[in-house]
Amino acid sequence: MNATMEVCIPIWFCIGFCAEYNLQGERIQDNFNAPCTTFSKPCPPRYLSSDAYLYQECYRLVEIQKKKSVFVVTTEDNGIRQDVPNNGTETIIIVSILCTIAALLSMLAVILYRRQRERRSNNVRTHDEEIEDDDLMISETNNI
Repeated sequence: MNATMEVCIPIWFCIGFCAEYNLQGERIQDNFNAPCTTFSKPCPPRYLSSDAYLYQECYRLVEIQKKKSVFVVTTEDNGIRQDVPNNGTETIIIVSILCTIAALLSMLAVILYRRQRERRSNNVRTHDEEIEDDDLMISETNNI
């Protein structure tokens, strides 16, 4: 419902819904979100997909949906221009990149935390060793 296109494909018997082309399945099918029997000029309960042009309200739905769609990719095959909806690939790529960046930042934070904890531990050991040395020197001085 977001593009109008003409295809050479076997005819489909629509049963009370607007016809739509499934890009992945490469076939015509009923659009169960668009019952054309309820339109002011309704379609019959059963009609051939080749007669879909007779039910213009289906095309109005496409135009309404196109206005709602933000991303539309225009392709040209064999000199025929068609507006094909973007399948969300850009969104998937952006989300993937953001997740990767978040994972890398999390790993960096863990590494920095462990290094800081190790430094503190080394500082405490060094400090404890200095105290032990001082105590040893004091006890040796007292023994003399």
